[in-house]
Amino acid sequence: PGAQPVPASQTMAEFELTAECAEPEACGFLERNGDLLRSEVNAVLLPVEYDEVMSRDGRDKIKKTILQRLNALVPLGRLEGVYFTSFMVN
Repeated sequence: PGAQPVPASQTMAEFELTAECAEPEACGFLERNGDLLRSEVNAVLLPVEYDEVMSRDGRDKIKKTILQRLNALVPLGRLEGVYFTSFMVN
C-alpha cells in the first residue's frame, strides 16, 4: 500500500557483497539470517540514484550505510566492513 510504481526504464544492478566480521558470532548471525540481511541491503540500495552508484564516493557512502544498518541487527559482535566483490549496473 502506498508504493510507487517502478518506471519501465529503471536501472538494474547486480552485486555480490562480502562482510568482514570482527567476531565469529557476527558471521554466524549473518549466515543464519540471509533473508533479513538482503531486505536491509535492498532498503539501502533502492532509493540510490545511478550517479551515486557510479562514483567512488557514492559507493563508499552506500557501503557505510549498509555497514551501519547490518551492525544494528547483529546481536553479538560486530562487522568491520562490507565490500562489493562484484557490481554490475545495467
